[in-house]
Amino acid sequence: MRPSLIAVLAFTLSAASAGANAQTSPASAYPAPRFLPGYTHPDITQCQTVGAGRRECTVPANVGGRYLVEAVGLATGTGPNATLGMNIIVGEQVCIMQTDGKFKGQYYMHLVCETTLATDSPIKIAVNLATRDATLDPGGPKISIRAMPWDGVISVRGANAGPLPGAPAAKGAPPPAKPAH
Repeated sequence: MRPSLIAVLAFTLSAASAGANAQTSPASAYPAPRFLPGYTHPDITQCQTVGAGRRECTVPANVGGRYLVEAVGLATGTGPNATLGMNIIVGEQVCIMQTDGKFKGQYYMHLVCETTLATDSPIKIAVNLATRDATLDPGGPKISIRAMPWDGVISVRGANAGPLPGAPAAKGAPPPAKPAH
């Protein structure tokens, strides 16, 4: 097994241990902001894979607070021009979209999105993958959505998270893009 796959599996296992396929947890270590009385701030774990290229999570009604969305997509190059693209969409807004350069063999992409939610009705958070000359992992992208403490700022930010901690870049893969500031 290649080192990059070990890192992806470690992310997958940590997300699974947090209940990545369970129902939304009833409580969080963080309360919803005080200006949202009656709202909850749970970790979001009600997710389903919709084919190899999409995973959707449902945020229930009356949820408010800051969240960190972390996603990993895995593909195997099948041709000389293999590329992988991925995005994270919160409700109807694209938080981050990235396409990496050509790669050979197995390759993964790791993106994060920070978002602040205040929703009266259920919404979706989705991760989408697309490839050219490559095959997506049949299990689909992996996603983790964790509640974060309230910081008083309403925002949506995304960034290229680079390699997973402790994982070398996949052979033949381009170096990760530098975040724009």
